[in-house]
Amino acid sequence: MNINEIIKVIESLNIIELNNLVKEFEKKFNISINNFINQNNNINNNQNIKENNNIEKKNEFSILLKEVGEKKISIIKIIREITNLGLREAKELVDKAPKIIKEKLTKIEAEEIKKKLENAGAKVILN
Repeated sequence: MNINEIIKVIESLNIIELNNLVKEFEKKFNISINNFINQNNNINNNQNIKENNNIEKKNEFSILLKEVGEKKISIIKIIREITNLGLREAKELVDKAPKIIKEKLTKIEAEEIKKKLENAGAKVILN
């Protein structure tokens, strides 16, 4: 008897017969269907926790200044504005690109800053 034939026989069973079949499998192979169900639920719960943690992490963004471009002075002014750094510190930060310039931002804040920097000619990545 092949697998398809076995499946057809199982499909023809009523609820009581299916229940008896499961009990016989548990006895014969020394397994418990409940253990499989619990393990599967635990796996699903762990996956949900990981997915929720990933979603939570995506609520905070950082901005990486990848390249400055030709308008270095404009970029320095924007960096000073968004970081409250002095002229010297902002220039050093720009000179060290690629460099993270701001962290723990909301998506909206990060997008606004990214847009300002890109409009001034910088290449920026949100992390």
